[in-house]
Amino acid sequence: MEKIISGYLPENMAEAITHTLLHNLWQGMVLVILVAMILHLTKRTAAIWRYRFLTATLLLFTLVVALTFILELYTVPDRDFNLPDLHPSNSKDIPALLWQNLAFSLKYIHEHAGLISMFWILAVIVQICRLSLGFYVLQRMKMVRIAPVGKFWQQRLQELCSNLGLRHTVNLLESGIAQVPIVIGYLKPLILIPVGLITALNQAQVEAILLHELAHIRRKDGLVNLVQILMETLLFFNPAVWWLSSLIRSERENCCDDIAVQHLSSPVDLMSAMVYFEQYRREQNKLSLAFSGASTRMPARMERLLKGKKNSPGKLDFLVIALLLTIGTLAMVPGPRNQVQFLVKIPLSVGKPSAEANRKAHEDKKRAEADAIRRTRPYAVPHTAVSKREIAP
Repeated sequence: MEKIISGYLPENMAEAITHTLLHNLWQGMVLVILVAMILHLTKRTAAIWRYRFLTATLLLFTLVVALTFILELYTVPDRDFNLPDLHPSNSKDIPALLWQNLAFSLKYIHEHAGLISMFWILAVIVQICRLSLGFYVLQRMKMVRIAPVGKFWQQRLQELCSNLGLRHTVNLLESGIAQVPIVIGYLKPLILIPVGLITALNQAQVEAILLHELAHIRRKDGLVNLVQILMETLLFFNPAVWWLSSLIRSERENCCDDIAVQHLSSPVDLMSAMVYFEQYRREQNKLSLAFSGASTRMPARMERLLKGKKNSPGKLDFLVIALLLTIGTLAMVPGPRNQVQFLVKIPLSVGKPSAEANRKAHEDKKRAEADAIRRTRPYAVPHTAVSKREIAP
């Protein structure tokens, strides 16, 4: 079956995909350490800088994954994929047994690369189908149960766009399906607000919501969101990617909150609107940019609004973070040699027999060879006995 599956893929493609997925696991560990250090260095800085650093880390990680796949794809496949054997006297050595089990696992994955790559492709197809369904729902929301807002809010929206420096037209519609305000579209953005929102909130609160959504459009957050969705789809098995993506989404909402507060007289209007929508919150399609964000982050967002703006990072912080990104990227990029095969074929350094054990094994081998020769040699008459028979009278 695996031969049939591999037949649909180009030569060495299945191994390249499988080995890239294996590399991505330890690369994710490096990514977690790198992101944790960046968060520690930027905990006193503004949200915009944390967002930029985290986004740059995600883009570098994307390049590392692509480079890993290219290196694996152009690696000459090695069909001689043997495992090193453990010495019998060290069979109870736990570190050596763990190393051997790892070698067996890598060998199994290598031999079943076609099946593993096909399972990954099927899982990605399922993810794409789910995202396509979500995209279809968003497109339907633009046409089903919608109504235009009044002229006052249409004019007020254009004034807010001018204040934020947005030159292209942004449409505003009421939706009978949307539970919270969301932004749909990238080239022709559309803001959907729930029906009755304008009458349920006062003017300052509605303007705070619109400013938050317009900040998403001005920052072009939809493009970064597409990169996040792509990485989450291809690397759905890696928790490090999901963690980094959730951090980026959290900082994105903080950035838009900061922009909205800059054009408001008080952050209280934005906070009261957030509390209002938290009562009607529903799980939103991640292809859209919803106003409320995750409910677990709501207290942190409100605390940020009360504390005010943070400082920008200094030159030393920039230097350290740039150095971390460079070192982390170099650490995550594997060499041109196929490291999966290399790990399996290297000799075991843990639990290696000592020199005394090697000497005893060599003596036992020679003794066994001598015994085998002695048993197989035919019986020979002593020369002295034959000579006495010949001279006897």
